[in-house]
Amino acid sequence: MGYGAWLQEFFLQARREGGKAPDIYLVIDNHARRSFARADINTIITVAGALLRSKEVPKDHIIRFVAFKKPFEEVVNADNFIAIEGARKVLKTPDFRAFPITVGELLQEGSEPTPMGPGKYLGDKWGGKYLRAPDIFFTILEKGKGKLVKLGEIAEVRFGIKTGANDFFYLEPLGPGSRPGLVRVRNGAGWEGEIEEEFLKPVIKSPREVRTIVIDPSQLKYRIFMCYKSKEELKGTKALEYIEWGERQGYQKRPTCSSRLRWWDVGQQDHPTAAWFKAFNEKFLVPFFPNVNNEHDFRQ
Repeated sequence: MGYGAWLQEFFLQARREGGKAPDIYLVIDNHARRSFARADINTIITVAGALLRSKEVPKDHIIRFVAFKKPFEEVVNADNFIAIEGARKVLKTPDFRAFPITVGELLQEGSEPTPMGPGKYLGDKWGGKYLRAPDIFFTILEKGKGKLVKLGEIAEVRFGIKTGANDFFYLEPLGPGSRPGLVRVRNGAGWEGEIEEEFLKPVIKSPREVRTIVIDPSQLKYRIFMCYKSKEELKGTKALEYIEWGERQGYQKRPTCSSRLRWWDVGQQDHPTAAWFKAFNEKFLVPFFPNVNNEHDFRQ
């Protein structure tokens, strides 16, 4: 379950023994001025009250996410709040943007999809989607209503590899090795040596490495050490020497590595069609991989 998901779920569908479920009316952010100057994270104001009708929050109850564009002292007035309270669709003014959404819609957005409808509540990015998203996001939602679906409903979505030891697994090619089939590489810990090419696969370590919509594997800066063979099978290889070097550094004791059957085996999978990065900065790029055979594994 995502961070804060339990609190979201509590506000959306909680029941209290002998009491009422909470009823959220407004979730407020201010884009012009932080609520507390010294706070590391800006404070979001939530306006809620006891629900009088039942112990369960009605699915048609509307919660309004409000992003003020000016300091509170300039925009907190009766006219603005009357307009916000009456908003039934996205309302944009010079002072604020209000995004109304029902409890039922929020539950559906944050729940695991099942054939019977929304399943377990996993959480949703309320702040990123409804408070801090640019106006074009809401225009797309409005224009695409009834046409948009979650990516997971039309494609297989897989997470990138969590190596547990980036200094060990990410390697920078330096040139050909001392004999065919070997590549000279360097890792983030300062080690430099040779490894068999078959255990080095192109990898995207950072979105900054990708500058075109179609990825050229030969232009990627790093390779990932991808070896699923046992030590017995690796006898006499440079890969085994590298694994043994890693064990002398203690990489096998790290939590992610130690949880694997073979700590150096990050797994196998076919290359994906496209990469969707966890974070975006100056550009929103979803690059595609070339239609190559599966002798290459790509990771993000």
